[in-house]
Amino acid sequence: MKKRKYLLVVSVACMIIGFAAVSATLYLNGRTDIGVNQKDFDVYFSEAILDGEDKSSELISADKKSIIYEITNLQKVGDISHLNYEITNNSSQYDLDIQLSCEGNNDLIDYVNQLDQTRISAKAKEKGVLTVQLKQTVLEETTVTFTCQINASAVERTEANIPENPKNGLGGFLVNQNNEPLASKTVALIEEDIYLTKTDNLGGFYIDGLEDGNYEILYHENTIEELQDKNGDELKNSSEDKGKIDSSSIPEIIELENGNKIIKAFFEVEQEERYQIALDANGGTLEQTTYEVIKNHKMGDLPTPTKENSPFIGWYFGNQLITKETIALEKIETLVAKYEEKKSAIDYIEDLAKTDTVSLAYDGTTDNNLRYVGSNPNNYVKFNDELWRIIGVMNNIKDSDKKVSSHLKIIRASSMGTYAWDNKVRGSGSAKTEFGGNDWSDSKIKDVLNAGAYYARINGRCPYGSDAATTACNFSSTGLSETAKSMISNIVWNLGGIDSSATAQNIYKTERGTNVYSGWATTWIGQVGLMYASDYGFSVGDYVADGKKCLTLTVANYGGTNHTCYRGSWLFKTNMTQWIMNVTPSNSYYVYTVARSGILMTATKAYEANAIFPVVYLNTDVSIESGSGTSTEPFILK
Repeated sequence: MKKRKYLLVVSVACMIIGFAAVSATLYLNGRTDIGVNQKDFDVYFSEAILDGEDKSSELISADKKSIIYEITNLQKVGDISHLNYEITNNSSQYDLDIQLSCEGNNDLIDYVNQLDQTRISAKAKEKGVLTVQLKQTVLEETTVTFTCQINASAVERTEANIPENPKNGLGGFLVNQNNEPLASKTVALIEEDIYLTKTDNLGGFYIDGLEDGNYEILYHENTIEELQDKNGDELKNSSEDKGKIDSSSIPEIIELENGNKIIKAFFEVEQEERYQIALDANGGTLEQTTYEVIKNHKMGDLPTPTKENSPFIGWYFGNQLITKETIALEKIETLVAKYEEKKSAIDYIEDLAKTDTVSLAYDGTTDNNLRYVGSNPNNYVKFNDELWRIIGVMNNIKDSDKKVSSHLKIIRASSMGTYAWDNKVRGSGSAKTEFGGNDWSDSKIKDVLNAGAYYARINGRCPYGSDAATTACNFSSTGLSETAKSMISNIVWNLGGIDSSATAQNIYKTERGTNVYSGWATTWIGQVGLMYASDYGFSVGDYVADGKKCLTLTVANYGGTNHTCYRGSWLFKTNMTQWIMNVTPSNSYYVYTVARSGILMTATKAYEANAIFPVVYLNTDVSIESGSGTSTEPFILK
């Protein structure tokens, strides 16, 4: 039989734009000679996978005759990009003989275009790959063009229209009672869906895309075009012959009801090839170390690892992001987790200190804490849906689990109200007199801050006046929220008594001592406290008042008629006296305050009413997401 031929051209144009950005186009142009059954002839691109990602719907044109794509991941010499494409020969009567050629000359990239087979059988598919590799660094904007052609000669079939390696389909030869081929007839297969195909000149046919099941098979004289709009019952009623098959037990000869038959019948289901991909959590936490995939199928929903303070970005194979849509190829052996490496708030402030040497200073104590200093530094932070300010990064802080680490220490920017430090009645707990007691672990304001109205975010009562008197205090909208509480560490607070006639350095030491009133606690474990005298003392930084460097003076001399060091402290408040944590160890009821004159005042009875500014230590995993630290653009915590 004379073979009819036609020429099919697939051309590939690739460009490098600038720094190794490659733009490529594949054209599939078919030309048929006179005599070729053009209705039967049907060849097109059916798949496009770019670097493992199924991009068929994006890259293949509407007429399925071209693929246009760009490559942007060639960054260094040796980087490779693969376009895996598939050509479907949907013709019933014609095979395709393939010849490949490429033209073009350049020094920047290598390119290879390959097909798995040089013949594409009728009703068959073949896969190809266009590989581009960067072989030289691109230093300036450069354009490189090359063209690849796929020359396909159509050959009229003289044998059955059945693929060499059938997968997921039913095939055979439709013959009459005398075993004569029934050529150019329509075969219909019905289950839930309807499948139609045409027999070739030997009666051969093949229907792919099937799964195991029970089917009805029909033989029609009508063309596919005449039958394609009919439903199952209509197809059965108009058929020339019919029968039933069970894919699990296909006989070699399928007998139809009216004597026609299908010989050499077969039903092939592709066996899924499964394999394990190794998962590298890359410092994160993940229960499983492998993930099972089906070769040439989509990855599916991959597991999600976790890493402290580092949100998960995705799984990567080299520089390629792997998603649930990525096709599982054998080359993908190990996936590595990548994370958004967020800085902790502590690291963030420490990095700021490298450039901001005016507002941030190390205090020179044995713990060498990093503190915000000056009259108004940019240390505002949004916490508890309100403005707080950062005192600094406090080192060697012990938590309730005895773990020692650095913590960000913050203070509420405005007072939560004016209340007594403690006002228990004489003889109750640490109250030895009618003035209340100065043991913080037993104080009334400690209870409000850590269990009472402020901590519970409710409308309640707070200590005010002597003999356990109280006043209304409504914290239903300003108390600690659950989110805020989850960010606060449970810390060991030092309660050592101090002497105000000492420098900030010496006060810091005695705060960590054990000189307290007899029987009083030297430490306390909790979440919310007040600032220390040393916090106020160090806040002046290198401020100089009246010719004196303030850090060389006793904190008691920061204000009043002696010096005006308080002007250099952002913790000083001109219109109120503030309670602090520190107490006088020589008696049971004196508590220190920072007076509105700027001095550190010692003789303040615990039951008196002064401003309360809550202080907390944040968890180590809290990070700063944004903000500049100003009052209008505070740091945003996460």
